[in-house]
Amino acid sequence: MIIITWNCHGAASSTFRNAFQEYKRLYHPNIFCLVEPHISGEAADEVCGLLGYENWIRVEAVGFSGGIWLLWSEDGFRIELVVTDPQFITVAINFSTGEKWLFSVVYASPDIYLRRKFWQSLSGENSLSISKWIVAGDFNSVVDSSEQSGYSSSNPPGAHDFSDWIFKYSLIDLGFVGSGFTWQRSGENVPYQAARLDRCFVSTDWRLDYVDAIVEHPPKLHSDHVPIVIRCQGVLAFGVCPFRFLTAWTLHAQFDQVVACSWDPNRSLIHNLSTLKIQLGEWNRTQFGNIFANKRRLLRRLGGVQRDLAESRTRSLVKLEFKLKRKLEEILRQEEIYWFQKSKEEWIANGERNTHFYHLAATIKRKKFCISALKNDLGEVVTDPSVLKEEVKLALDQMASGKAAGDDGFTVEFYKKAWPIVGTQVIDFVLFCLQGNELPSMINETVLVLIPKVTTSPYFINWTRAE
Repeated sequence: MIIITWNCHGAASSTFRNAFQEYKRLYHPNIFCLVEPHISGEAADEVCGLLGYENWIRVEAVGFSGGIWLLWSEDGFRIELVVTDPQFITVAINFSTGEKWLFSVVYASPDIYLRRKFWQSLSGENSLSISKWIVAGDFNSVVDSSEQSGYSSSNPPGAHDFSDWIFKYSLIDLGFVGSGFTWQRSGENVPYQAARLDRCFVSTDWRLDYVDAIVEHPPKLHSDHVPIVIRCQGVLAFGVCPFRFLTAWTLHAQFDQVVACSWDPNRSLIHNLSTLKIQLGEWNRTQFGNIFANKRRLLRRLGGVQRDLAESRTRSLVKLEFKLKRKLEEILRQEEIYWFQKSKEEWIANGERNTHFYHLAATIKRKKFCISALKNDLGEVVTDPSVLKEEVKLALDQMASGKAAGDDGFTVEFYKKAWPIVGTQVIDFVLFCLQGNELPSMINETVLVLIPKVTTSPYFINWTRAE
């Protein structure tokens, strides 16, 4: 579930609606909460009806002050109103799985005396016996002076009351990703001030169930507050993607040229492979491009040409259509190879059949493993360099395509396609190893992936220890 709370500072203008729709498009929130809409009554209901949600609960604004809107469309959950107050709305969220939360959206008064009443009124205690509580919104308070800028006082008013309330209910601040301040006031004749007024707290029970939850501070639009985007399931952090050779690259007319220009016969195989990684990555970004983006672009162009042909058939349009179709066929072939390489179905099947071998090999103690020579089918040791060179090429040709890449990211397809360029150094490297020399550490590096033997994605994986 994704929840957004936003002090929109007015919901009647077209700039608000544009900003609202942009946040909605970017994050697809299940629940969108707005505070300080500056409108009430029928005008507020009319605006709520235009925002694309089926249901809403409102606390009326008093003049141009306050007001809280909670909007949602039921999709796998129901919302039940628990209590409303001029400074907050609390609802129970009942999921189709049977799970229940309390959710409170907050707009605490800027007046310190009214805000003290708020601290006394808002609590996670309820007659529904729900221990999972999430409370978010504009608290109009900071915990300490580090959460504000441009203020002369080092002791923010109300900070002590705020801290006491957090401590009383043992709440956990979810933190944030993005700008450190959620509100900012600045202008030509206005002194700069900023503070972290908007945030999200959760109860211990909620946090234990949603350990990956995060809060984002997106760019500020329309209002002087940024929204807070609460991702209850978090986001998958990919980090830096390791290099992986794409077989689809070999179909490109420039592939051989890229490899040849990067390859230095006077340098070592390992050095050349490291250099080639960088060059292929740059070429992929600037020349080869994203397969799927290229396909979409070609389909749009082809559709436009065919619409023009339906109205006026000219020789130039016919030639352009033929050219685009040929290009699209090439892209579709690249996409087919991309997905084949991604699936690795043959690798998975073979890996499953070899399970016993891997378990057996892991139990054997080896102090040192050194290859000193090769034997032919007759059991004879082969030492003739010319025969060994032929054996290296024969071994490569017999390797199945579509296998997983090594730790360096290069696949069998790379060596087969680029053999006229890289073959001599590969052979020399293999012969170097067969002469009893110490193997470079990278030769024995690999990547292990543990795959649970279940047909569906498990919530928990049961590990068994083999004795």
